This record gives sequence, C-alpha cells and structure tokens, in this order.
Amino acid sequence: MKKYLILLAMLAGLFSACTKDKPLEERIIGEWKTTASATTATTVEINYMFMSNGSFNSNAVVIDNKTGALVGYKQKMSGTYKVDNATITLNYNDAYLLGTSDEYVSEDKLVKRPLVYSTTANCEIKNDGKLLSLSNFSCPPNALCTASSTINYTKK
Repeated sequence: MKKYLILLAMLAGLFSACTKDKPLEERIIGEWKTTASATTATTVEINYMFMSNGSFNSNAVVIDNKTGALVGYKQKMSGTYKVDNATITLNYNDAYLLGTSDEYVSEDKLVKRPLVYSTTANCEIKNDGKLLSLSNFSCPPNALCTASSTINYTKK
C-alpha cells in the first residue's frame, strides 16, 4: 500500500510539473525594474509597468543608495505594447524628459517632448515569473542603444 501512495504522489507531481504556463501576454502584466549604478551615491532604476489593457508606463528614477529615497527623475514615458509569440513591440506615445543639463529633476520639472516611435525586442520570462529578459532591441533613429544588448528586469 505504501508503494502505491508513493507512486501516486510521484504521478501527481509529474502531472503538476507538466501544466502549461499562462501565455506570455498574461505573465508580462505587472511592474518590472532594473538598476544601473549612476554614481557611488545614487542608482538609476528603470521601471516598466505593463497593464492588462495593452498599455505601459515607464520611468527612470534616481535613488539614494544610503537611504533608498527617490532623489529625482530622468524620464517618464508611456504607450502601448503587443506581445506576439516571443516578441514584444513597444509603441511609445508620450515622453517627459530632462529639459536641462541636470542629471535628474523633480517629476514636475520633466518636459513633455514629441516622441512617437516603436521598438521590438525578444521577450522571455524566466525564474518562475520573476525575471523579464528583453534582448535584440531594434533601436530607433538617434537612440543610444545597442541592438544586440540584453536587459533583465525583476518583478516588483
């Protein structure tokens, strides 16, 4: 009897391991962040918020490394997105950027700039839904990006 219970438990584990994940379109919904060190005192945090209605918001903020407090903004953008198989297309509609030579400003000092462009990237969610990996970006004209770079975002 004990052997049958062990076998039953193993089969149940096998079938639960084979359950199909939700589609990428559903798993991407939520808040994602990545960080890049700006100075020894601050860190730049880049955030994407993907909503279930196909829209997104993104921002780049500066965080004080000692206190964890928000110091200022580098940019805010929004638009729509579409996931098709393992490719995401981001259609940027609004951009609020630095209007001065400052490294960062308060949110209300960002300046709205005309910006309409699209970019695509390979999209993969790993580590039990905790890591969003975007790679092989298509760079818009005059952008400071490398088409072959990979950026990993962690789920907030």
